[in-house]
Amino acid sequence: MGEGLLTLANLGWAGMLCAAYYLATNFDAIPAEHKRKAMDLYHRVKDYPLPAIVMAVWLAIRVLFALGWQLQLELLLVMAVCNYGVRTIGRARARAAQDLCRELATSSNPTQVLGSRLPEWVMFPSANRVQWLNSVITGMWPSIVAATDTSLRAMMEPLLESNKPSYVKGFRIRSASIGPNPATVDGMQHHSYGVAETTLDINLSWAANMDIRLLVRVPGPDVEVALTDFELKLTLRVVLGPHIPQWPCFANMAFSIVNTPEVDFNITAGSVSLDVVPGLSDFLDQFIRRTLVGMLAYPKALVVPLVTGHELKRGLGTGALGTLRIRFLRIDNVQSKYNKYRKTPFYSKLMLDGQAKRQRTASYVGFDKQMKDVFSFTLYDNTGILRVSFAFDVPGKDLHVGECEITTKQLMETNLDEVELAMTKASDASRTRRVSVYIKPEFLVFTSREQQRAAVVPPESIPPRMSSASFREDIIMGRPLTAPSSRGNTPRNSGSGWSCNTGALFVHVDRAMGLKNIETVGTSDPYVFLRVGNSTAKSPHINNNLNPVFNWDGELAVTNCETDVLLVCLIDKNVSTDKLMGELRVPLARITASPSEKISGTYKLSPQGSVTLSASFLRHS
Repeated sequence: MGEGLLTLANLGWAGMLCAAYYLATNFDAIPAEHKRKAMDLYHRVKDYPLPAIVMAVWLAIRVLFALGWQLQLELLLVMAVCNYGVRTIGRARARAAQDLCRELATSSNPTQVLGSRLPEWVMFPSANRVQWLNSVITGMWPSIVAATDTSLRAMMEPLLESNKPSYVKGFRIRSASIGPNPATVDGMQHHSYGVAETTLDINLSWAANMDIRLLVRVPGPDVEVALTDFELKLTLRVVLGPHIPQWPCFANMAFSIVNTPEVDFNITAGSVSLDVVPGLSDFLDQFIRRTLVGMLAYPKALVVPLVTGHELKRGLGTGALGTLRIRFLRIDNVQSKYNKYRKTPFYSKLMLDGQAKRQRTASYVGFDKQMKDVFSFTLYDNTGILRVSFAFDVPGKDLHVGECEITTKQLMETNLDEVELAMTKASDASRTRRVSVYIKPEFLVFTSREQQRAAVVPPESIPPRMSSASFREDIIMGRPLTAPSSRGNTPRNSGSGWSCNTGALFVHVDRAMGLKNIETVGTSDPYVFLRVGNSTAKSPHINNNLNPVFNWDGELAVTNCETDVLLVCLIDKNVSTDKLMGELRVPLARITASPSEKISGTYKLSPQGSVTLSASFLRHS
């Protein structure tokens, strides 16, 4: 089949064209799962020009055909071997880190051991060591293994059935043992977040020798899939509440995951590891990670009721502590080697744990230039880390100077008017300061109306007089004293300079019904868009649905609850321009007029449809 029209390349092109024509003419007959994947792929590439997409696909296929089938097979085998090797090495490194954590847990002087993945009680001394709890878990582990066998089967069967691909006929669980290796508690912290509940952060690591085997029924011979070498490291937040005057003294237990968990595992089909399939292991890893984080990422939670008649509500509004405002002031202490960039614009970037991307300040020219950028973050705990970097805006490629990390706990509790962030290079072993970025942190606590109405209790002692850094330096150096500025005498959480009408609005959109289809071909793909002033939030879109269930939470900053208006829009996602399907306007004064500053219900959209939502306003104290 060498020369002429009848070649393997031409047959391949003809087969692909026939398959494309068949799929285009029978799109409605495609199973819903495959159709959803095709639409997801379409939404990923729709922003690129169509000629560029066609050219890229044609070029990739043309190169593959030019390689020949034998070379393609060799390339696939090389990729499989390399992928397997990379996954195996990564798993070995993760296992070594887990072993190191277990050794450190029993060491009398663990800080002498250096490593990048130390247990929480080593990196943060506020986490308590709990060897006694590990001894209890080890003694109870055989009973825990026996009890979880039935629970795992009951949980896995409906989950697998609801997510099985169309070509899979069904599953049968042959074994569901979590293995003989007990989970290890690396540390535990208690947080005082509420008067009616107790919050515990439990740092867990687990190198499980699992024996979970599934029989997958597919066309042809059934395939046995085994999950082995499962390793997990995460911080589990357990909330006990509300407190009640009867045993066990709390009515519910809520389980959440703080930060992104570290997950590793090995999946085999028959006796072949799926690590040899390029991309499949990464897909499964990301699927499990997204499933865990999507279902249990704090403030979302799995609530287990223990005593009937008491409710523990979870969500964005219930877990919020307050707003952390970061005001950039100036830079100083620039190393002499950067003097040649004195007339080059500079900027800073900052990111809080859990954010998808960094936020950027404006560009400034001149080392004595005053900065005016202000950033706000809603905090749900005090265990986060703020990362700030500094760079020069050099044409072609920005010059990264350094970065600095500081915990949110330090920013929340500081009494200083300004905080110096020393920018250093991670690759510099001496950690020499290259430039200082000065910021002013301000933490504004959320206060509900019920808390505002509570009786005010005077402090047990007179609060200490706060002074500026320059005033304290004058005292130490024996220089003539000047009175501290009035700004230094203002408590950090008083909200000085910010109206008590500021705060945050937390909106939970449950569903929409009766939306009008505005698509010429097919069905609309609606999503929710929220706006209060300049603050916006946007939900994921729902494909081909006029009665979508969103179950989505949005958060908006409020600058004046007396004049601001909440705008709720249902919008159809399109290839070119998104189109409005319906909108709702709610003055925030209507929300604050309610006794608890909350509203909920089903509201009509203009011009058609309805939306079911709840909104809660938390103001700054």
